[in-house]
Amino acid sequence: MSGGKISDNTADKGGGVYNFFNSIVNLSGTGGISNNVATNLGGGICNDGNFTMLKGTISNNSADIGGWHVYWKW
Repeated sequence: MSGGKISDNTADKGGGVYNFFNSIVNLSGTGGISNNVATNLGGGICNDGNFTMLKGTISNNSADIGGWHVYWKW
C-alpha cells in the first residue's frame, strides 16, 4: 500500500492490520494507521509475519489486552 489511511476499524486482533502467519505487508508513502480498536491484541497492527512500514504514522489506536499501536507476535 502506498499512501492512504487505515482508520476507524474494529477487530479481535489487529484493528487496523492483521498480518497473519508468514504473510508480507509493505506500507510506504505518507499515509497512516489511526483510530483503530482491537478487542484482543494490536490496536493498530497485529503482526505475525513480515511487516515493513517505510513512512507514515501510527497513532491513536487501542487494544484491550496488549499492543495499543503495534503487537509483534514473535
